[in-house]
Amino acid sequence: YEGTLYEVIRASGQKPLQGVVVLGPPGVGKTFSIYRYILDVIADLTETRVPVFFSLSLWTKDQPLADWLQQELHKNYQVNRRVAQLLVDHNRILPVCDGLDQVSTDLRERCAERIID
Repeated sequence: YEGTLYEVIRASGQKPLQGVVVLGPPGVGKTFSIYRYILDVIADLTETRVPVFFSLSLWTKDQPLADWLQQELHKNYQVNRRVAQLLVDHNRILPVCDGLDQVSTDLRERCAERIID
């Protein structure tokens, strides 16, 4: 497939989106592609979940992904803790995570496993 990340994902036919991993060396535009993807999802009124950017560089301890997402919604986006829990528990957000390579090496594999689960 060719095109933006959004176009490639749409062309793959995977619905609902379960996850995407963008790999590549530093400086090739992975983060830019992710931000562009978020804008494209927002423009597509058929997506029922709100895309939210999360920086995995903030993953500092092994914990369930849902707990970390709730914590980050509260800390970085000032979402009430109870509302953050409801958004995550009811699958109302589309987590868009960047920076797995910035997670400390001792936590990186576990972080990836938590994302996949």
